[in-house]
Amino acid sequence: MKDLFSHLGFAVDVKENLTSDDMKSLIFDYARKNHSSSSAAVCVIMSHGRGGLVCGTGHTEEEEDTVAVTEIANILHHHCDTLRGKPKMFFVQACQSGKSEWSGARVVSLGGQGSGW
Repeated sequence: MKDLFSHLGFAVDVKENLTSDDMKSLIFDYARKNHSSSSAAVCVIMSHGRGGLVCGTGHTEEEEDTVAVTEIANILHHHCDTLRGKPKMFFVQACQSGKSEWSGARVVSLGGQGSGW
C-alpha cells in the first residue's frame, strides 16, 4: 500500500501496533492540520475486527480494544474543515472472523497531492 500510494503522489506515513485510543488520537491530530492544499485524503487500516469494529493492539478475548470504522470516518467529517467537500477514502482490511489471534493494528496515512489518511 505504501508503494502504491507513494507512486500515486501521496505522502505516506505508516503507524503500526496502535491501540484503539491511539488510532482515534492519530485521526484527531490529522484532522487538526491544515489540508487546504490537498485535493483528497486516504486512510488505510489493516488489523483484525468484528462487526464493523477494528481491533487495537490491546484487544484480547478478555479485554475489548476496538473502534468503529464509522467513528474514524466521522472524526474527519466533523473535525477537519480543510477537507470539507474533498474526497476522503477509507480502506479497511480487518477480518471479521472473531478469532483471538490479535496482532497489532497498522494505519497508513497518506498525504501529498491528496492528503494523508
